[in-house]
Amino acid sequence: GTNENARAIPWVDYGFLLPALSVYLTLRYNALGTLIPANLGSGMTVPELAINGLALLPKYASTYLRSFDLSLYHDFTPATGFDDPRVQTGAMLLAATALVFLGTVRERPMTAFGILWAAIAAAPYLLVRWPWLDVFSERYAYLPAAGVALACGGLVQLTAEPGRIERFSRVLLGLTAALLVPLFVWIDYGRTGEWQNETTIRRETRP
Repeated sequence: GTNENARAIPWVDYGFLLPALSVYLTLRYNALGTLIPANLGSGMTVPELAINGLALLPKYASTYLRSFDLSLYHDFTPATGFDDPRVQTGAMLLAATALVFLGTVRERPMTAFGILWAAIAAAPYLLVRWPWLDVFSERYAYLPAAGVALACGGLVQLTAEPGRIERFSRVLLGLTAALLVPLFVWIDYGRTGEWQNETTIRRETRP
């Protein structure tokens, strides 16, 4: 009983983050009149929306893994079938994420909660309603990023448990973080000049 309660408590703790998501959904509803726009002119059927939602998943994953050459504008060619490599990659990402969620929901609640948060926050943006406009943008990844950070934090905790990984792996993880964190800070600092005004933003970020 004690062990089960210990596993349940983190879900209660993380539940305090839900008000932020609730506020976001409320603001979205007030702005659009609905959580998910019913019709923005794409003319896509439900299967086509599902296919293109899968095609967008690799874009999100690549943004988190490689945050270089960010832009306000991204071209997107709608996928027409499952034979599209983007759709196949997205399907594999979705399946892998689902497996990680199922594998961590009991033992790693922080990771499972982070996955759930990211999925809920990203879902509205995966419906490709306007394929000729700004289908994907980095700003759409901000709120899901909170869930991604929680999920990764839960997995990183494995390094603190005795017997989980060897000391060499811990040292390697620490060195990797020591290299990547300053690198990304340096990149972010270098890009601050692009956000001085609308002219610099458009000049530096348009393809």
